[in-house]
Amino acid sequence: MIRGDRATADTTVEQALRSREPYAIQSLSGLSVLMMNASAKGAQPEITDAALALLSCDLGASCGPNSLLSLQLCAAEGRCEGSARERMLERIGPVDMEAVEGERKRLRALFDTGNANITTVWRYPR
Repeated sequence: MIRGDRATADTTVEQALRSREPYAIQSLSGLSVLMMNASAKGAQPEITDAALALLSCDLGASCGPNSLLSLQLCAAEGRCEGSARERMLERIGPVDMEAVEGERKRLRALFDTGNANITTVWRYPR
C-alpha cells in the first residue's frame, strides 16, 4: 500500500483472510481505513480493526498477558498492562465495545462459512 501497489496489497490481504491463520488475521488489524472504499457500509474502521484483533484471539492466537504479542506491545509501545486483547484495544483507542462485539460476530460468521474476503469484510456496498 505504501508503494501504491494496491493490487499486490489486495492479493496479500486476501491470502491472509483465506488462511484463517490467527496471526495473519491479527496483522490485518489497523488496515481497515486503507481497505474500505467510498461505497462501503457498516462499522467504522476502528470497530473493524478491534474486531479483527479480538477475532484473532478467538481463532487461536496466544493473547494472554505473557504471550509474545503482549511482550512485543510492551517492549515496542509501552503497553504493558493486561492481556494482549486489552493492549490491542488500547492501541486502537476508545471504541464502542457493543459495536465491536457485533462486528466480531459478523466477521466470525464470515470466517466460519469460508466467506471472508476483502469485499465482505470491508467493501460490501451500501
